[in-house]
Amino acid sequence: AVVSTQSTGGWMNIHDRYVQMCLLRLAALGLLTKHLPFNEASLKIDIKTGHMNINGKSMQVVSEFDEKNLQNIQNFVDGINAYLEAHPRPIEFILFNYHPEPFKVTDVVSTWILISYAGLNDLSLTIEKMLVEIFTETDADLNIFKTTFSPHLDGIDDELIDIYKSLKNIRPLGDQDTSDLPKMTNSNNWVVSGTLSESGL
Repeated sequence: AVVSTQSTGGWMNIHDRYVQMCLLRLAALGLLTKHLPFNEASLKIDIKTGHMNINGKSMQVVSEFDEKNLQNIQNFVDGINAYLEAHPRPIEFILFNYHPEPFKVTDVVSTWILISYAGLNDLSLTIEKMLVEIFTETDADLNIFKTTFSPHLDGIDDELIDIYKSLKNIRPLGDQDTSDLPKMTNSNNWVVSGTLSESGL
């Protein structure tokens, strides 16, 4: 097999994050309760990601890749699958009697979509909550914020701020509540030096 930078990246990622990558794929595809012991948390994730149709979105994204980008991602997937074929399952999957299937390009894209959606939505909620708290709990100058963050706050005026202040228990809402969705919070700094990776690569 031809070894490329992308396939090496796939090999290294699955080596250091075998369980995490496989679980994120199951979560993105709404398959946690199909392959792992049933629990309510997994069911909620499956229902939510199923409604989001992440797999359908990933197929659409892949259909729009040019030949070069598709090949790069396929190389990455080939590295993942080469590792899966050459190494035994981790103890967690042996105990659950789960046998991970080979990865597909759409699996990788589905995982990216899940991670990006959950992370960006959480960031949006955090910013919205911060702005509501600033304008309702302090005497912040609205004009300064509007100038600094233009055009994103152009729709806010003193009348709207007064309405916010008159409300109780404000809970900003984003497009979707992602509190139940899995998120990647680990650092990727291990890639910088082989001495920080178990693989040594």
